[in-house]
Amino acid sequence: SLQLASMNPDQFDLADEKKLNDQLDRIHQANGFANQLDQPIHDFQVSTAEALLFSNSEHVSKELLQDTTSTLVGKLKSLESDSQRVELACWSILSRPPDDEERKILSAYLATRKDRPLQGIQQMVWALLTSTEFRFNH
Repeated sequence: SLQLASMNPDQFDLADEKKLNDQLDRIHQANGFANQLDQPIHDFQVSTAEALLFSNSEHVSKELLQDTTSTLVGKLKSLESDSQRVELACWSILSRPPDDEERKILSAYLATRKDRPLQGIQQMVWALLTSTEFRFNH
């Protein structure tokens, strides 16, 4: 789910089912990172090791938050406005539009990062990918 949510959504050719399935198979095969995550059970608490993994892992920074044309970060960087960035980030990661409060908070956050927009985008994507909603719903 992490790999899929952090990809540029323009990469997926929904009209070509075989090509889409091939892309999803490649993602699934390359995702050894998922083996490092605890599996949720009743009364699950994220472990310290998992929290540190998301905070310090090169996999997260080098693969999920890269600034390339094939990643969500690269796509968000190419958009013209923060409101477009927030909308696409929420749709891509959470599979839903942002609510009013999320829209306000995330847009305000990006506005405070105007001097370093790439880092602001990466931090927003990281926050959404490490959110409780993403962890337990995707």
